[in-house]
Amino acid sequence: MTTVLPRTEVGATTFDVAETRLREGFEAMVGDLGLSDIVIPTSYRNPNNIPADRYGLVPITRNPDPQYPARKSALPAGFDCRMPQDVSCVYYNGVQVHNMPHLDTNFGIGLTYQPEESEARRHLVAVTAAGVVQEYWEPDNVYLQVKQLQGLVSNAMQPELAPALRPGWFKVRESLLNAWLEIAPKLGIGTVAVWSVHNNPYAVNAGDAPTRKRFERGYDDVARGMGFVLDDKTKLWLKQVD
Repeated sequence: MTTVLPRTEVGATTFDVAETRLREGFEAMVGDLGLSDIVIPTSYRNPNNIPADRYGLVPITRNPDPQYPARKSALPAGFDCRMPQDVSCVYYNGVQVHNMPHLDTNFGIGLTYQPEESEARRHLVAVTAAGVVQEYWEPDNVYLQVKQLQGLVSNAMQPELAPALRPGWFKVRESLLNAWLEIAPKLGIGTVAVWSVHNNPYAVNAGDAPTRKRFERGYDDVARGMGFVLDDKTKLWLKQVD
């Protein structure tokens, strides 16, 4: 695909262009996405079959930092992030409960859910985060790297929201990953990358087999099923986009 750059982007590197577009236009890009644009349907139906109008997409970004206005997108925001005020979140990290998700980059897309049509607030039930990454050894290789594909609902703490991650008609993680495949071309990036179990620090540092298997199902299996190919050198799952 040939990308026609605005006059201010002429002469800028692919990395710098992508960073600027993400920083300046991310919220609008997410706002332009409808659930129907990204949904990866299941091959079956189950009794839940939650209506599509109970779901939505929201941008989640790191809080502005006047000292570092051009902070690199792939750096983690942690809990220092913001999202629409009508969205609530219960994030339990094994130690304490937070009212914001832990964002693994500066830019995330949240999946929201309303259990009842009459309920004013939306609940954040899953999040995906990505950032622009440039290879040190080959600077021309620029990826939109997905570092987070995570369900946020604790069955013990929020049993009423548990069905949201089993909607019965679409695949949650695959659909969220598909959102980045839609956004990448708007950044001028031709490749989307996903962490594998080999370089996902959470999986590597955990060390135990059950945790590694959980990350393998949540990242490797999802990427493979979406047509990504594992790169032997970087151990990233890669896919070209138009």
